[in-house]
Amino acid sequence: RTPARRLRALLWAIAAVWAYRIVMVTVVGVRQGYVYEAFEMRSDHLMIGCALATALFCGAGERVWRSVCATPAALWLTAVLFAASSAMPSIVAWRYRDMVGFIVDPLLVAVFLIQALAFARTSAAWLNVMPLAWVGRLSYSIYLYQQVTLEPVRHALAGMPVAVQLVAALVVCISVAAVSYYAIERPFLVLKDRVASRRPVLASRAMPASEAPGVMQRPA
Repeated sequence: RTPARRLRALLWAIAAVWAYRIVMVTVVGVRQGYVYEAFEMRSDHLMIGCALATALFCGAGERVWRSVCATPAALWLTAVLFAASSAMPSIVAWRYRDMVGFIVDPLLVAVFLIQALAFARTSAAWLNVMPLAWVGRLSYSIYLYQQVTLEPVRHALAGMPVAVQLVAALVVCISVAAVSYYAIERPFLVLKDRVASRRPVLASRAMPASEAPGVMQRPA
């Protein structure tokens, strides 16, 4: 299957998840926690990332990328729109997040990533600052541990100001994520690289010399 066909299939699958989620919220009336946590409810977010990578690989949507990257100010506009969308559930209702936010937010993140790459040497240079780059390295571990660290800290400091609770929760979450990254995730990443580097060697040993790349067979 060509990248263009894969992209079309991903776009149809994303639209199907959007329709499914809206029906489940408006018709079936599933609870908010299920919409937030169930895989089939959020699978479109993963597919949007896959679609973005596929589109960039096959060169699709060049006009769209050029328009959203026309000026560095567009990056800040995307950030403002994402912040506004994130704040809407507390202003409107939780249904905004489940029916609109879960569609708009991942699309804005995808656009922001493209803009950050396009303006990496200018207005987005702050993304490469060492502390932010380090937090980005820990992002998956932070995602894993945020739910098991933020709430306990908030309850433990219930009598303290909200700012103190927020700072303490962030420190604990990032600290736990850092320990997990260096003790668990990083060793497995090193192991993955070692296994990947050994595969070409093993493949060349198993392949007959006459079939090896660059080896021409002598005519009979």
